[in-house]
Amino acid sequence: MLPLLLIALLWAAAATANDGPGRFAAFDRAVAEAATPSARTEALVRRGEAHRVAGAFRKAFGDFAAAAAAAPSGPERRFALAALGVAQADLGLPEAEATLRQALGEDGRPSTAAEAVAAARLARLLARAGVASEATSLAEAAAQTAGDGPLGGVALTALADARLVAGDEAGAESALAQGIDRFAAMPRGRVRGGALLAAARVALSPPNPSPRLSAMAGQALDAASPTSDPRLAAALDDMKAESARLAGDLEAAFRLSGRAVAGAQRVGANDLAFRVSRRRAEIAKAFDRPQAALAAYRIAFASLQSVRLDLAVQYDAFGRSLYRREFESFHSDFLDLLLREAGDSQAGLAEAVAVLEDLKVLEIEDYFGERCVRRADESAVTDVGGDTALIYPIVLADRIELIFAQGGAFHRRSSPIDARRLKALINFALRRTVDFRGDFKPASKRLHELLIGPVEDLLQRSGVRTIVYAPDGALRSLPLASLWNGERFLVERFDLATVLGVNLVEPAPIDLANGRFLAAGASSTSIAGFQDLPGVVEETRRLADLLGGDLRVDQEFRVAEAPRILRSGPYNVVHIAAHATFGASPKDNFIALADGRLDLPALVTALRARSIERDQRIDMLTLSACQTALGNDRAPLGLAGAAYRANARSVVASLWRVPDAVTANMMVDLYAGIADDGMGRAKALANAQRKILQSDGAFSHPGFWAAFIVVGDWR
Repeated sequence: MLPLLLIALLWAAAATANDGPGRFAAFDRAVAEAATPSARTEALVRRGEAHRVAGAFRKAFGDFAAAAAAAPSGPERRFALAALGVAQADLGLPEAEATLRQALGEDGRPSTAAEAVAAARLARLLARAGVASEATSLAEAAAQTAGDGPLGGVALTALADARLVAGDEAGAESALAQGIDRFAAMPRGRVRGGALLAAARVALSPPNPSPRLSAMAGQALDAASPTSDPRLAAALDDMKAESARLAGDLEAAFRLSGRAVAGAQRVGANDLAFRVSRRRAEIAKAFDRPQAALAAYRIAFASLQSVRLDLAVQYDAFGRSLYRREFESFHSDFLDLLLREAGDSQAGLAEAVAVLEDLKVLEIEDYFGERCVRRADESAVTDVGGDTALIYPIVLADRIELIFAQGGAFHRRSSPIDARRLKALINFALRRTVDFRGDFKPASKRLHELLIGPVEDLLQRSGVRTIVYAPDGALRSLPLASLWNGERFLVERFDLATVLGVNLVEPAPIDLANGRFLAAGASSTSIAGFQDLPGVVEETRRLADLLGGDLRVDQEFRVAEAPRILRSGPYNVVHIAAHATFGASPKDNFIALADGRLDLPALVTALRARSIERDQRIDMLTLSACQTALGNDRAPLGLAGAAYRANARSVVASLWRVPDAVTANMMVDLYAGIADDGMGRAKALANAQRKILQSDGAFSHPGFWAAFIVVGDWR
């Protein structure tokens, strides 16, 4: 299996492979025609590497796992596990360490070439986790086991990487020099070039490589060039550009990065095109070529649309999704430069909104772990007009950018505050609001100055009555209604709605006359830590009487039966009054019913299935006693995403728990506004909030009414 190892386990070589459009057909045939378990194991690993090269990580992991299952012997199984573990480690998956340790066998030390590769990769993983002594020991053992050939060079490269992370620069230089010598002695070809490219990447990985490391990177890149492989050539040009950038030669870096982008585009390698275009954008910015940087960002953005469809939604050891970790900052960097250069250009601002809408889709995909998010018509942004305006706040490192959109026209404003100070201000304002007594006004007024003050003239001049708000980052936790201008709350001046993205909204008015209403809930729960909600009985009864709907409370809405009720019932409006919690990931989201926990995925799956089976979407889902994890900017994504994933046009919910009596009155006023007065969702909620606020002063503090928001369709 030595030739296979050279192709399948030299990760940099695999990352530069490109056999053309027919390569999968050949791999598929090899898997189908494998006559023995050994042949099938080898064919599956080869195909898995081909999928990984193309960025189809889910398919790659499936092939590696199947190879391990098909392996007829312990060594062959460990070989397949080594391939799987290397792929997992390169993506930062938390299970990589366990997989690589399985590949090493019971004694945890390498005894074969495949195990040496696994040990080398595990060493790099441990080094970056700060386990320097074990990392170095494993890498040294891997180098010994691999011997003097190319696989020894792989182990030595890993040893150099581990030593660099551990701070042993001299030891790293020695190991890397030996590895480069072994690769340089190989016959010319893709594997040799990829191995040398990997060595160069390690040499240039420190923020400020030593002169010797820089020289070794140059040596490796020179030895890898020229090459007849176009993808490898583009990758080498990209690394040469990085080497020139680190050396301060921005002119050479700019020229080489341009060549790398052109090469990646010629071979249609979207994953490579994204990486090299992004690097070119950073080089162009440093070289004071903003228009060239924007051109590179646009190429990267276009490439990303193809890459994202094949990238599995996975999470690293720190709980971050790989997609968010790798690509979130790209959108921010692109938007930062785009807005600096756009000024008041309508085309530039429209492009920024398109990037923002893409980011909103990314956030939903990222949170729920799914691809192919359904979008409404791309013209949805320009369709918003009349007395309604969109406000996109964009949180950048040193400022907030505000894009105001109405009737196809765009305006831009800025507020100077850094992201860290903004988050602290939001958290302070929330703490003062949620305790129902705190002095919220200073922080709330400052937030009003930052978020509304810059567009105040546009709101007044355009006759805006409804603000549709697409918050970013920490702003997702902040209810816009509570902003204070020194005299009045924002909800006293405007109707308000929140959207993930306008292109995720498919508008339609609520039809209460011809629809069916369900009022359900739990006044108590068996789950520890949740207090009883005696007001639920009164709240749901009043709503059922008002709208003539079905009433199911406590034992009539149990965990086992609730999904069936929601799926089989002819409901277009669903109101659930029960403790509901939204956290940093979907596994944290549930509703506390009388007999236990109803996980949100079960609820939204039932509603979604019902809407598909009946070809009728839920007009509104209300969760009147829910709460999000304050201070966590991902938690509100679960709340907002519940509507999207349930195929509901909108959701009304609370960001924190509010006393029963206030909640019941507000919910009755909300539905009465829709049913009796024909109001839209945002207007009905705002009127209900204003009624509580202006009642008798007892509930004027925003803690009592600002928690409630409408997400999705506001009409």
